[in-house]
Amino acid sequence: MASTNFITMTYQCGYSEYGCRAILLSTQKAIHETTCQFGSCLCPLLACPCLGTFSGVSSHMNRHHPEIASATGEELVLSATNVHDFPGDHIGWMMIQHCHGKCFMILMAKIPAGDQDQFYVTVQLFGSRGHCKNYTCRLELKGCDGMKYVWVGNPTPIEDGIPSPDNPLECFLFGSEIAGFCTVNGTLPVVVSIRDESNDGVVFHVTRFTTFDPSGKEPLSSALQQFYPD
Repeated sequence: MASTNFITMTYQCGYSEYGCRAILLSTQKAIHETTCQFGSCLCPLLACPCLGTFSGVSSHMNRHHPEIASATGEELVLSATNVHDFPGDHIGWMMIQHCHGKCFMILMAKIPAGDQDQFYVTVQLFGSRGHCKNYTCRLELKGCDGMKYVWVGNPTPIEDGIPSPDNPLECFLFGSEIAGFCTVNGTLPVVVSIRDESNDGVVFHVTRFTTFDPSGKEPLSSALQQFYPD
């Protein structure tokens, strides 16, 4: 009786040139590459042509772009100075946030929108799309009377570039009226909190924008308040 021999094909990770030594089946390759620690991306500053690994971008930023503020902690404050005088249609404020063993970039931009400017804040992970769902970001503005404006969502991968301000799932968008209401001496403080959901054993995809009354009562408005797991 004739016998049939099957040959199992294996492949290198697409990021092998950056140091990954994984040998994978065809069914494993795509899944592995979405979370590979050796994944590569361009420097997030458009004027810089450098390409490197996700893990190397942080040291690159510190060494070559020290003008970008960098700090460590799960909760930090992005202080947007001269918020009203800064020209529209520009990314005006940036911060690198280190926490949970990862590196995140916080961007805030001012864009013209008819009679009044709009602002948007977004959080990007120096990592792959597969890693983004493990983290929940909370962005908060606080008005002069205690009113809070809160956006909660997942970060976007740095490799995807800067997300569109038209997508509320990926950025915190607000108008100049709210910005003025929350600005103190020309500076708009944005509280940025990043939580590692994977440590709890459940991964959440969260997107919501909520306005809280200073009395501590129920939210005044909310686009989406549910947390929904995979």
